[in-house]
Amino acid sequence: MKALLILPLLASTAFSSAAVTYNFTNSGNFDGDGNGESWEVADSVDPSVLVTLTTVDILGYQGAGTSLASEGGSHTTNVNNGNTLGVNSQDDPGVSGENSNFNPGEAWIISFNSSIQFNDIDFSGWNGSDGGEITISAAGITDIVIGGNDIDDSDDTYSFTAPETIAANTPVTIAMTNITGEDGIRISNFTVTAIPEPSSLLLVLLGSSAFGLCRKRHT
Repeated sequence: MKALLILPLLASTAFSSAAVTYNFTNSGNFDGDGNGESWEVADSVDPSVLVTLTTVDILGYQGAGTSLASEGGSHTTNVNNGNTLGVNSQDDPGVSGENSNFNPGEAWIISFNSSIQFNDIDFSGWNGSDGGEITISAAGITDIVIGGNDIDDSDDTYSFTAPETIAANTPVTIAMTNITGEDGIRISNFTVTAIPEPSSLLLVLLGSSAFGLCRKRHT
């Protein structure tokens, strides 16, 4: 009986995942790239867990011109010399760092090949003294609205205190949703946790239970 109780705990431990972190670098992944660009990163504890981040679409400055890259706009993501990511809209909005920042109305739409939860996002040069607003939205979760006052001023990081699970291959929109004010927000890195699919976890639990029954019969 003890085996039956312990083995499901071991199964859940086998699925525990640490952090998968995407650190953006100049001339690296997503620098000057458009739709379809992807990046596979291994879990820091279990390298067999691989999470792929993919650009689904890019929204240009305030919807000017052709608003989405998928509609023909030449918008890309861009990683500057400071190793921080933003959106390069085909339309020059005439604001600071327009080719490397998130500017009003711009958005990066991404997806992951497995279910995930966001742990934190490390922004660059954005803190409580600044304006601006970033909204993260996806089907199945409540919109996450981040303002300058929500950022830890010591390291420009926003931590998700009650993260919700985003299903695999679900488009996730990271958008600058203020129209006026701060126009120079960038992302240095972000960290997610891979969440096992229910079917995979069920298979392990069933296998663990069967193993426990076999042991019980032989004791």
